[in-house]
Amino acid sequence: IGSLAKDLKEEGVQNITVKKTIFLGTQNGLRIKSWSRPSTGFVQGIRLFELDWTGPETGWGIGLEKGIEPVDSRTDIDRLNQEKD
Repeated sequence: IGSLAKDLKEEGVQNITVKKTIFLGTQNGLRIKSWSRPSTGFVQGIRLFELDWTGPETGWGIGLEKGIEPVDSRTDIDRLNQEKD
């Protein structure tokens, strides 16, 4: 999921399920990426089940892009947990 907050007004990303997936020799497994600026965009309801991380340098990550003019913003993660199916 990438380029969130590219525009001020944009739709969010929600209800994504990744299940029974093998990541073999990839640089990143799963990644949520956002520009560091205000936006109406959001991410919610991401569910991950039965994932096999064989080789990725980063299994999963959430990050803000750098190199943009500074803004007063923060990443709010209200629920981040693992569930078993």
